[in-house]
Amino acid sequence: MNPTSTIDDAQWQALIRQVADQFDDLTIKRGFQDYKQDRVQELTLPRAGVVEALVAGNELTRCRVRIKLDNVTESECACPAGGGCKHVVAVLLAYANLQGRLVHQLVNAKSAAAMEAARVKAEAAAAGKASRSAQLRERAAGLAELPIAAWRELFAACIAPLAEQVRNAQYASGALAAIYETLPPLTPVMERVAGLHAELFVLEQVTKPAQPTGGTWSGGGLFLGFHTHAAAAELQEAALTRLAEGLPSLSPAERGYLRDTLVYLREGMLTEPQAYPYITELYVAYWRYWMRPLFEEAETLTGELAALDAAEARLGAAVTRIHALQARGWMRFWLGEDAEAIDLLRSAAAKTRVKPDSLFVYLDELREQGQPERQLDWLCAVGPLLIGNRQDSLDRYGRYWDDMLQLAPEAESRMWETLEDMLPFAGSLYENKLIERGRWRQWMDVQLSAGVEPLDLRVSELAPIEKHEPQLLLPFYHQAVERHVLEKNRHGYKAAVKLLKRLAKLYKKLKQDERWEWFIEAFAERHGRLRALQEELRKGKLIP
Repeated sequence: MNPTSTIDDAQWQALIRQVADQFDDLTIKRGFQDYKQDRVQELTLPRAGVVEALVAGNELTRCRVRIKLDNVTESECACPAGGGCKHVVAVLLAYANLQGRLVHQLVNAKSAAAMEAARVKAEAAAAGKASRSAQLRERAAGLAELPIAAWRELFAACIAPLAEQVRNAQYASGALAAIYETLPPLTPVMERVAGLHAELFVLEQVTKPAQPTGGTWSGGGLFLGFHTHAAAAELQEAALTRLAEGLPSLSPAERGYLRDTLVYLREGMLTEPQAYPYITELYVAYWRYWMRPLFEEAETLTGELAALDAAEARLGAAVTRIHALQARGWMRFWLGEDAEAIDLLRSAAAKTRVKPDSLFVYLDELREQGQPERQLDWLCAVGPLLIGNRQDSLDRYGRYWDDMLQLAPEAESRMWETLEDMLPFAGSLYENKLIERGRWRQWMDVQLSAGVEPLDLRVSELAPIEKHEPQLLLPFYHQAVERHVLEKNRHGYKAAVKLLKRLAKLYKKLKQDERWEWFIEAFAERHGRLRALQEELRKGKLIP
């Protein structure tokens, strides 16, 4: 069984490649089992490059195998498979052992070939990526002289390898990284402008799959999944942070880029869906932090109004009307035309709910500018526009009033007028303000008129009234006692007794013990036929 010729390294590597190409993992594994069980017998090399052997099968059967080493695909076996079988593998393993070669190199030929292919592919991909990155950096070298449309083409090329990824936060961060690593050194202004466009571009890519087939945003039928929405919100927050940093002085060329950027923001704002106003909020911030400080002329604002008219006429039905109204409202606001601005906001609110943040930003702007008189007017105007939003917006609105009254205590009358106009929506805020401002009687009137149940209120809510004007609680408790008695059941009677105990304490605090004695005797006599109530009164030690 000794071989009559040896196999060199080149032939051995060629044999490994043939095994990897010819046999699957299962066949190699089964052939290895036959080899380990010494089923290969009478192995000979009748001539150079040919191996023959017998492989014992089940019971007493044996398969004759004949292998051509330079072309394993032409191997022959007496088994039904006829050549591409485990018997051929077993013979090859026995032959490798006799040649002093590592048998496991053949056993692992398939996985080794796959690893090598992956390595070659990775090297090719790395080389391709390096070449591609070099080409992109070359394209980006003149970014400061290119139009913004060319920037967007460059950004698209940068993120093209990510096209199949899910639009989530990982996609967004990867896309931004791909763009940033391509950007050349820029002036501080151009670096911020380019960064803003990168965030806008990736934001567009994140939300684009949710757009209708036609590619135009619409007000309905849009839904962003949680992870997509989270990615979009992060991109928006990054852009807002960038805008809030402001800009240094600009060169004439850089001013041109700012105006061109406004074109993209304007169109994005006008056509994005009402449910997800990412660009709309960026449009407002862009004006607040970049355009307004650098372009203070009124002509800039009137020019934007004209540009909005022209863009709406061109976009037609694709325009989201509420965004258009709000944009015009801001221009009028900055022009000092508050009445016109508020009318535009009211028109927007008549169509749909206006987000509280979109309203509160006016108050923030005026507070930053130190214009308390205008802030008061806007505070009164914004309140009714909150109606229909979530109740938690009232807490923030109330804090604006707190700040205002510190600056101008005389504005309190306007606060009450505004809150009363917002009832019943602002009921909780109105009541809180009544308590905070010590208007106990008005607060009590509200509870009485609304039929509020005293036992549903926390003790802490009633404590200030009990401390300052306890007599106001007497009709509140008396009315509630009578309501519970009318329920004519044990539960109602128990509730009535709880309130009667509170009344007893109040009368004592008011030093009207005789009046209490007269009342409880008359009460017990008036309801003498209600045995269950009489029992509860005795349990409560209110009557003997």
